[in-house]
Amino acid sequence: MKIGIVATEISKTPAGLERYLFELVSNLISSDKKNEYLIYVKSNAGSLESVVHGLGNAKIIKVGWGKLWKDVGLLFAPKSDVYIFTGPIGSLLFWPKKSVTIIYDFAYKYSGGNWLLDIHTHKAIASSTKVICISEETKRDLIKFFPSSEKKIKVIYPGFNSLSKVKEEKTDILPNPFFLFVGTLKERKNVLNIIKGFEHFLKGQSDGKYNLIIAGKYSKANPYYNTLVDYMKVNEELKSKVIFLGHISDGELKFLYQNAVALIYPSILEGFGLPVAEAMDCGLPVITSNISSLVEVAGDGALLVNPYSYEEIGQAISKMTDLSVREGLIKKGYENTKRFSWTKMADEFIDTIESL
Repeated sequence: MKIGIVATEISKTPAGLERYLFELVSNLISSDKKNEYLIYVKSNAGSLESVVHGLGNAKIIKVGWGKLWKDVGLLFAPKSDVYIFTGPIGSLLFWPKKSVTIIYDFAYKYSGGNWLLDIHTHKAIASSTKVICISEETKRDLIKFFPSSEKKIKVIYPGFNSLSKVKEEKTDILPNPFFLFVGTLKERKNVLNIIKGFEHFLKGQSDGKYNLIIAGKYSKANPYYNTLVDYMKVNEELKSKVIFLGHISDGELKFLYQNAVALIYPSILEGFGLPVAEAMDCGLPVITSNISSLVEVAGDGALLVNPYSYEEIGQAISKMTDLSVREGLIKKGYENTKRFSWTKMADEFIDTIESL
């Protein structure tokens, strides 16, 4: 059977949805030797080229046609028996008899909506044989916004990238001890409440030794970054204790996970929440939200908080200064991460495709 994956260019340092796509492609073609894979891209596959190179069961198909590559280009590209669309923004013209569409989250629905994305999603659901959601939370949202999808849905959890074999790279000298946030500076990541919660925590500390590291790519032109900076202007002590690191390598991420007191990740909305699993795998206890998919991902291995309450976030930070609390969560966290792996995800995808 020929399985087509309608993909996008992936950068040399994939993160977020790019990382998911990279791992999906690489694990499918390495796990499945019975089927042939055609990876459709517009013109450049990026780091997917290295995944496919030298493998007899997969090849890159450069579709061409510019912005019309999904609508027109796929009509003329070599055909597959079943197609995997790696997101709802697919073709409005090309929909084969057998196809699977992956849905990650509905952040756009909770931030004002997008009528064009609604059209694409509706078309994708109507035309797909099966719809894959990456969490039960995403499944609930999909049914809520598109009720007709219910009978087509299957939940397949993603894996996460264990850093166990990554060589640790020390970042520039950081103040110790420190709490950690990892992610992009988006409003739904709730970084402002993290900072407010940390400020609330500091008020109860006599020695003021703790710091907060915010790791992840950001731009000083980002309005949300400026919101965070503006909030801290009135509190010099807080400002001196919150450090923005920007983009970090996997080796630096491992160093942070292994040296932080805890990860603080009380996001408002997530399709999954990979940093929670990554941190647990590195032996770092986690504070995360009691809503969204994060409850699923965290299991019983994290302190759950109301993400809208900075006081509750501050109280959880305070609890994490207790070594016995951290040790208990570390043990539970290790066990929890055994539920997630890219190999398991790929096997479930293959079973789903072969059952169509």
